[in-house]
Amino acid sequence: MHRYHFLSGSSIYSNGDYVKKRYALVSAAVSFCFGAVIYFSYRISGHAAWSLIISAVNSSAWELFKPFGISYLAFIPIELSWLRPDLRRFICARMAGAYVMAAVILGPAMLCRTPDDRLYYPLAMLIAAAGETASAIFSYRLYFSRKYISHLILPAVATVFAMVFLILILTFYPPHWGIFYDFRTNSVSLENMRSELLQI
Repeated sequence: MHRYHFLSGSSIYSNGDYVKKRYALVSAAVSFCFGAVIYFSYRISGHAAWSLIISAVNSSAWELFKPFGISYLAFIPIELSWLRPDLRRFICARMAGAYVMAAVILGPAMLCRTPDDRLYYPLAMLIAAAGETASAIFSYRLYFSRKYISHLILPAVATVFAMVFLILILTFYPPHWGIFYDFRTNSVSLENMRSELLQI
């Protein structure tokens, strides 16, 4: 077995595909589990006001994406300290993966309108798991196969700030259409909780 500096462009194993699949799946699994905890934190905390900022408080597509987007961003520094990859290339690859996750989650979530909670939540978690897995596999493949993506560091950093900004702003002021609309209750229920948020 030949060892190289992990994620420096090759792998610590002679079978690079094995490493990519292994750590992509580990990354997706950990990020998904953390995201699931965040998703249900509003209920777990007994409807605590602070949890409204990070958790899902309605069934809109955005509220499904938001907690897993937070988890995705939060797990990147852990990956950086654990795997010690090329910093610029890894951030670029992971931010490209964020777009994949958004597409995989937001599209199907818009169509998931069942009023039955026993059916909705398993479907929502399945969609989120698919988004986390697709983004991890895509970004790890991109990291190993496209070294030139390190030149896209400015768009990648802009994506990080854009995601944080949108999560904060749209939590307080969600629009009344599209991915922000809860078709199960025909409302944007988060807006009704704005007074609770402002009291934090």
